[in-house]
Parts: sequence; structure tokens; C-alpha cells
Amino acid sequence: GARSGTVSHFLLGVRSPSSYRKGPDGEPIFFSFCKVGTGYNLRELRDLQVAFKDHWRVYQTNRPPKYFELAKGAAQRPDVWLPK
Repeated sequence: GARSGTVSHFLLGVRSPSSYRKGPDGEPIFFSFCKVGTGYNLRELRDLQVAFKDHWRVYQTNRPPKYFELAKGAAQRPDVWLPK
């Protein structure tokens, strides 16, 4: 389909409050909370892909970003991620 082979779904995260847990470098942690795959048209999706194409980083399950925490028991893992 039109979305094949591109980033088309997004695993979203929310930043922890500054008074809550922090990552190893003292920075706030981002917690995953939902996946979005609809609600935008192909033009909007292409605009997002173009805007972020130079920023995507491959997600390595053995070396996830230090300030990221996926929901406990979540089967979803991102293929790529954006640095903060």
C-alpha cells in the first residue's frame, strides 16, 4: 500500500514531571503510552516523514535510549526514534 516501507505508525511518549523519576544523567524520562496509526492523511504523513527524515535513529533493543521507558509488558517496540 501507500504506507508500505515507510514510518507510518507512531509510538508516543509523555515526559515525566521534573519531580518524578529521572534517567541516569538526571534528565526526565519519557514513558510510552499509545500508538497512533490513523487520523492523518497521506500528505500529512509525507510531511512528517520529510520533516524528520534526517533525525530518525534506529532503535536497538539491546541499547535503548537512556531516557525512554516502554510500558511494562508492551509488545510494541519502535523501529526508529527521534532524539529529544
